[in-house]
Order: sequence, then structure tokens, then C-alpha cells
Amino acid sequence: MPRAADFTPPDLTSTGILDKAQQDNHWSDADAAEAKEWYEHFLELKWASPGKPIYVMANKADRLWHTHITFTQPYQKYCDDVLGDFLHHTPTVPPHHPTPIQIADATRQYKKWGPIPDATTWCV
Repeated sequence: MPRAADFTPPDLTSTGILDKAQQDNHWSDADAAEAKEWYEHFLELKWASPGKPIYVMANKADRLWHTHITFTQPYQKYCDDVLGDFLHHTPTVPPHHPTPIQIADATRQYKKWGPIPDATTWCV
């Protein structure tokens, strides 16, 4: 399935996804907004780099992703319509220890938005 011609972030507000993540994680409104912003940056990087790993994301963004996935039908539809394929969340066990090259790549990928605001989760 082809990806969308333009990136569109998921509707996390009217679907109740952001509210659920905020409640489950005991976030302030500012925390929820930060999670949404950095999750959308992660998804935009995935959209812009199909098949390429994105090595890092903000922890709040990762927790929002966990909530988004539990809304299975809208998550599947979003992945198909925008990303062109289902985006699996596959944890690395044991935890991934990034190489200097992966750190440099992640820094470059997120550079246009500035430094990631909270601790990071390393993805592969």
C-alpha cells in the first residue's frame, strides 16, 4: 500500500486517544501537548523515511504511541492511509544500547525540531 503524498498527523484529540494517554500517565496539559508534538515528529520521520529505522523518540511520545496502538482500528487506518504500512511497536529486549553512529543519525533526524525534551527511548 503506498504512503500518503503528504504527511498528516493522526487525530489524537477527537478520538480520545490523547485524553486517555494523559489520564493513564497522570500528565499535565503541558505534558500531553509535549507528548503529542514529539509523537507527531516521530511519525513524520517514519513517513519521510519509509523502511528506514528511526532510532530514538521522547519517552512521553513513546507512551502516547502505546495508547494509540490500543485504539486498534484508528491506528491501523492511520498507518495504512498515511504511512502506507502498519507500524509495529517492537520493544528491544534486552534494552538497545545505541552505537555512536545511531546517536548521530538520531540527532540529525530530529535536528529541525531541536533537542528532544525528555529522556529518550531507543528504537530500532
